[in-house]
Order: sequence, then structure tokens, then C-alpha cells
Amino acid sequence: MSKGMFTRGALLTSRLSAFTTPAGQVAMLESPQARNTGKTVRPPAGAGQSQSEEMLLEAVYKKAEQDARGIAAAAVIDWAQQGESSFESFDEFALRLADLPQDSDSAFTDEQIDDYNRWLGLMADAAVAMGPASMTSRT
Repeated sequence: MSKGMFTRGALLTSRLSAFTTPAGQVAMLESPQARNTGKTVRPPAGAGQSQSEEMLLEAVYKKAEQDARGIAAAAVIDWAQQGESSFESFDEFALRLADLPQDSDSAFTDEQIDDYNRWLGLMADAAVAMGPASMTSRT
């Protein structure tokens, strides 16, 4: 996989925001994983936190979710531009985003599997949002 999109900082631009799902919405997919996408565990609000601290944490949470959707969209664009439109190559991108070894015989923890499924779901949402016309290879 080319690390071009990831190492050049292209993910920090807001050009990919058109392909992200608005907060609180989930792209319509037929799989049950679509219902779980975006349900990241939020830190519990402590009894001693002020309202401004809670608002700050909420803003950080929303920004992290937006960044994750942007990274997933960039990965889908990179996957489409590579020209190999197979699930195996799509799966490789999700594995790399989750920092999991691709050819490992070791068992993964539940946390690693959840992280992989989250990235795979975000990538699927981005692919659905972009549509088939944007998935054509531009080589």
C-alpha cells in the first residue's frame, strides 16, 4: 500500500469532508455492522467536571470521529486509485489502519477486532458515500 495520502498530510485538509457522514448519521448498508459504526465509547462525564470541560471533551470527541472518517475516506480513495478492486486489498487497508499484522497466526484480542471492524465500517461508509463513479481507477 502506498503511504502517500497518509504521510503527506493530505488527510488534514477538509476536501474529504464532503464524503464523510454527518455526525449522528450512518450510511445505509445492509450489514448489521452499519448500525454499530460511529458508536465509539465516550469518556464518562465526571461528577467534578464543569460544563465547559464537558463541552471541550465533546468537541474533541467529534473532531476525532471526523478525522477517523476522513482517514477512512482517504484510504478508500487510495484503494480505488491502486486499481486492484478486490476485497483482499480493501481488507489490507482496514488491517493497516487498525495496526494489525496482515499475515499473523496469532489470535487477536477483542479490542483489536473491534478496532478493525470500526475501520472497515468507516471505509465501507466512505465507499458508499462516494459511489461507484468515484471508485474508477485514474491511472
